[in-house]
Amino acid sequence: MSGLFYLLAICLISQPGDTVGVESKEIGAKANAAPVIRLTLVNDLSEFKKLVDEGGIAATDDFHQFYPQYGGKPQNRTEVFAGTSHDEIFFLVRCYQTKVIATVTDRDADDLMSDDWCLITLDTYNSGNTAYFFQLNPRNTQRDGKLTADGEQTEIGWDGIWHSAANKTDYGWECLFRIPYNSIGYSDSYSSWGFHFLRYAASTGEMISFSLAEMPLQISRSGLITNIPVNNIKRKALPLSLTPFLAIDRNESTNKLTGGGNLRYRPKADMVFDLTYKPDYSHVENDIKRMNLKKLPLWYPERREFFTEGIELLSMPLELVYTRNIADIDWGIKGMGKIGPCLYNIFMVSDTSLGTIAISRLKWSLQPQKYEVGFLGLCSQEDNLIALDGNLNITDRDRMRLLYANLWDRDEAYIMSIERTAQFRGLGYRFNYNAVKPRFTPTTSFLTFTDAQGITGSAYYLYTLKDWPITNISLTGNGSRYTRWSDGSLLYEPKSIEFAMTLYRKLSVSANKSRERIAYLGDGNIYINVLNTLGLSWSPGGLNFISCGYSFGDYFLGRLKYYNAAGGLNFWRANVSLGGEWTETKYPEDIIERQSIIYGRLGIEVIRNLNLRLFIQQVKEKDLGELNFMTKYDVYNGSLYVVINQIYDKSFNRQIDKYQGRTKIYYTINF
Repeated sequence: MSGLFYLLAICLISQPGDTVGVESKEIGAKANAAPVIRLTLVNDLSEFKKLVDEGGIAATDDFHQFYPQYGGKPQNRTEVFAGTSHDEIFFLVRCYQTKVIATVTDRDADDLMSDDWCLITLDTYNSGNTAYFFQLNPRNTQRDGKLTADGEQTEIGWDGIWHSAANKTDYGWECLFRIPYNSIGYSDSYSSWGFHFLRYAASTGEMISFSLAEMPLQISRSGLITNIPVNNIKRKALPLSLTPFLAIDRNESTNKLTGGGNLRYRPKADMVFDLTYKPDYSHVENDIKRMNLKKLPLWYPERREFFTEGIELLSMPLELVYTRNIADIDWGIKGMGKIGPCLYNIFMVSDTSLGTIAISRLKWSLQPQKYEVGFLGLCSQEDNLIALDGNLNITDRDRMRLLYANLWDRDEAYIMSIERTAQFRGLGYRFNYNAVKPRFTPTTSFLTFTDAQGITGSAYYLYTLKDWPITNISLTGNGSRYTRWSDGSLLYEPKSIEFAMTLYRKLSVSANKSRERIAYLGDGNIYINVLNTLGLSWSPGGLNFISCGYSFGDYFLGRLKYYNAAGGLNFWRANVSLGGEWTETKYPEDIIERQSIIYGRLGIEVIRNLNLRLFIQQVKEKDLGELNFMTKYDVYNGSLYVVINQIYDKSFNRQIDKYQGRTKIYYTINF
């Protein structure tokens, strides 16, 4: 089976696929309607800045307000200057405003969305479906990643090497993006790429857009940048990046020295290979534990670098590859890139528990912005799995998704869905049919149910008002029914309705009522849960916020009270946040069960590139404390990092009795 699988994968990605003519027509048609920025060719950054200061590069300042008034005139002026050398692309942005909000200092933090920020996207393959994005706040904090599904899904795992600068000015603030061609994959066939720009002002809640589309990051409706010197880009003579590391583990009685590293090789602009040995992820941020009220598996995001880049290709209607199940890696090798119309992500890892696992994911754009088909193959000691999926974009916002998966010689699963995503305004919906047969249980997947079939439907409407105290109103309804595939008996039937509104763009209020019939616990009972939920949050901008919620009702033959609260504050160079969840369930005969989760974070930017982070958490009287000290130095042709962790853990699967410390040094050098 494994030999046939790899032969099939190699044959599929090696098929000739000259789509230049087709994609050129798409670009030509797009250029007639989309806004265009022509890059000015310069020798280096200093020449680019000189031309900007002397007026030699014209500013792009024709933008649209996306929110709160769709298509309106922006309240504040924005200027974008664009240029390119044979090594990198430059974007200089000037943001005119009276109040600047900048609180976040951690790279790739989702909290950056609450600050002022500027964001650009580059669709380097002119796919109309996927793109790189680069984001900056006024404190020069970077956030980057990839957009997929026409901008509906964000994968922040991609961490490219790019340079930036940002500072406050007398007119507001400005930022500079420097993106090396060697850091991104692209096609050599096109001198024009899809391009989009967004700016957000936290003090007013205004978002402005370069091209006006149905969604803020809709890739298929983005603009263009032209004059990319694809035939004269300077490629590295030896396109290698090496990151060795040494770590010293300390506990109460012993010291242990470990080492490993990562190697990256990019032979072409659209091809990259990764090799990792004994990878260490002690610098990766901890997961905050969550209360599991539904008693279903909880999903947590992937944060490890080996898996995060290219993870967007693994996205399918059913999560057949949930990389968090691959917990303890000895070694791994991966290849990613594009051949003709085919994107691929092929990797093999050795896991201490699961053994060797090989996964091949291929995806073809048969017609840009319209049809996509994909193939997934997986081989391990436990499973041999193949899957086919397809996406059909019916309109700019409506999409159909199909999936068929077969666990070799065991069982199968299939899904069909029709969906529309609404962001900030309009109608959105999702309807899907799922079927997972009893013996379909791959060890690498994330499945809510097995031996199940069901229909799920949801619809929501968002309405934005101009110049009203109530700025947003939304109404959402959900309903599902799952039955067992084997005998047709009830498994799960939830229904809910939610109303939410935003006042003065800062205060949000929500109310939810849900009713569930549950039989998936396997104890022969059908539980009827009826919960009422109220929520309130206030966010004036940045990491300053307060939120709270309260739920009550019938819950697994008892009466539930559930509370949650969180808050954050930014001051000087520090951010602090505290939060928690508490439940009290009263069962018959006065039996009371209580649970709690409490967590806190403290982040301090001592000086530039020197960060201190403290994380504490308590779950059911089990404690986790972690102090993380990280500093970065630019050395020769790379970066030197020093990470010091002090961990106190009694419960969270780190195999630590009381105390452990780790000092890690790793150096990334680009040849």
